Amino acid sequence: MFTVKKWISFTNIDLYVGLPLYKSGKPDKYAAQEDKSIINEFVNNDNIISRQITYLSKLDEVKGFYIFSYSSLSDAKCKAEVENMLKVMK
Repeated sequence: MFTVKKWISFTNIDLYVGLPLYKSGKPDKYAAQEDKSIINEFVNNDNIISRQITYLSKLDEVKGFYIFSYSSLSDAKCKAEVENMLKVMK
């Protein structure tokens, strides 16, 4: 998550990071514009959000995170990702 470290270096305010739960189980055509190898990253992995939460929790400069979008919490395509996310949040 190079981007988070970049944000930290640019600011001295409390940083809260948005995590894209809505991408779970779906091809990421926007990321693929930069790197075609990651188009199915959210299809092939069900622990991306949980890994991001684990990483962010180790950075003192990050005060928290939010999940986008809230409706994704009940989306069947996101079920495994949500379960993994809840495990690391305990």
